[in-house]
Amino acid sequence: MSGVLSEISLVKMKGSIWHITMQRTVRQIFSEKIYQQYEAGKQRAGLIDFDDMLVYTYELFRERKDILALWQKQYPYILIDEFQDINKLQFEIVKMMALPHNNLFVVGDDDQSIYRFRGSKPELMLGFTKSYPDAEKILLDTNYRSDREIIKAAGNLIAHNGERFSKRSWHRVHSRARWNLRSTRISGRKMRPSLQISKRQVHRAFPIRRLRFYSGRISSRGC
Repeated sequence: MSGVLSEISLVKMKGSIWHITMQRTVRQIFSEKIYQQYEAGKQRAGLIDFDDMLVYTYELFRERKDILALWQKQYPYILIDEFQDINKLQFEIVKMMALPHNNLFVVGDDDQSIYRFRGSKPELMLGFTKSYPDAEKILLDTNYRSDREIIKAAGNLIAHNGERFSKRSWHRVHSRARWNLRSTRISGRKMRPSLQISKRQVHRAFPIRRLRFYSGRISSRGC
């Protein structure tokens, strides 16, 4: 059941119900009939799901410009954290709300995008300047959590991903961590590389620093 609900969610976030009937995948049980029964059950119970909240909001803003204008006035500045996890429908809603001034401030790390299976589209972050050509990009390249060896190993591994922002991180934590990147073999087969860390001793910890947004002014403070 959870798999079917996930498929329904993906369809709604893509903004096209026709995806259900026009595409046939290995999961043949996911069909138009299942979707219709799911929607009918919600209507009988007077319920909506999380995806409905997004779909109805998008449709409302698109059809009722007067209501959209009220929300644009209510939120003249918009801050979005974890932007790498946004999906297409959410981004369309945000773009409508940000008009006409486009006071939009987003924070994210494309290397932490792990929710594509739930409909997120990290390429929206990679292509942010296509939607907002005048946007300014600020790279927060200092890591306050991990030491040099861990950052180096992680950087070497993620560098194999060709669809990401090119970046280099610096460390502010010192320890005696040692790591080895090696391939694991199971039954004679070469598997994915695994990161081996041993003798880790963190001498001191630094407070994680966070960007805070105050009506167009950005400040960096410790948590």
